[in-house]
Amino acid sequence: MKLDCKVIEDLLPLYLDNMCSEQSRKMVEEHLAECEECRRLVKSTQTVQIPHIEPEKPAADSAVKKSFKKIRFRWWISVLAVLILVPVIFLGWNQYHGRGVHYTNIYEMQIGNAFMKCLDEGDYEKAYQYIDIDGLKQEWLEQWFDEKNLKISSQTALQNSVNTERK
Repeated sequence: MKLDCKVIEDLLPLYLDNMCSEQSRKMVEEHLAECEECRRLVKSTQTVQIPHIEPEKPAADSAVKKSFKKIRFRWWISVLAVLILVPVIFLGWNQYHGRGVHYTNIYEMQIGNAFMKCLDEGDYEKAYQYIDIDGLKQEWLEQWFDEKNLKISSQTALQNSVNTERK
């Protein structure tokens, strides 16, 4: 049975992919044995390879990744800001209200060490020289006393000391 070349051309893709029935395969092979034109078509079809092209990633995927990267960066910045600002605010608030860590200068530390050394040695007169009586008086006045109560307290203390000496 002689088939037309157009019919064979329609069957060639199935024949080359081994998707046709056995009977169709035999008919295509018989025609190819007789027709030079169809044999050249089969050879040219077999030698042409279609390159594999990767589909483009949608722009939406890259936009989503970029937005998540921004969110992650902003999250880390906010965590870092909290870790830095909370202790600074806490320490600053306590320092402002006089409850925080107080830093002294080296001069004050030397005076304190000299005072404690004199107390350890039992030299109380020398230790007394390191005390800033006027500064303490001013500090106590500002915190606990007013000038009127301080005069009354001083007079009472003097009277008590005089009374104690008389006895």
